Amino acid sequence: MREVAVLRSFTHDMPLMRDKHCIIFGTHGGSPVGQFWSMSQNIIKKGMTIIGWSDWYGPDFLSPHHEIPHMAWGHPDNIDLAEAEVFGKLMAQYSIRIYAGETDLIPEIPTPDMGQNNLWSPLASSSGLLTFASPPPKSIPQI
Repeated sequence: MREVAVLRSFTHDMPLMRDKHCIIFGTHGGSPVGQFWSMSQNIIKKGMTIIGWSDWYGPDFLSPHHEIPHMAWGHPDNIDLAEAEVFGKLMAQYSIRIYAGETDLIPEIPTPDMGQNNLWSPLASSSGLLTFASPPPKSIPQI
């Protein structure tokens, strides 16, 4: 799974943002394999520093079996929202501290591993090659 196309377009089209901080976060209903890996590629190309990331379950509208209860049903809930608020405040504090010189707060981006099924695992294309964040196809009409 990758980030939604509008987010991929946004990160591809944004200007260089050297020395700016970025936090990756998202909601997902199922298996978000590769989502953060894919998002990080354009962010890093734009010169930003990723200072944190987190994810929460959200509604799953793409599941083929809507009548079967899904682990994401009912999310985000009040607990998820409270966790997200705490996470956002912590990341704001980290950003201030990093700009003040505490660069040890910058996490190391996980090394991609094709054998894992997590947010930082790049996906393989049908050719077996890694796929990375890229501009949307030129065939998508601009509205």
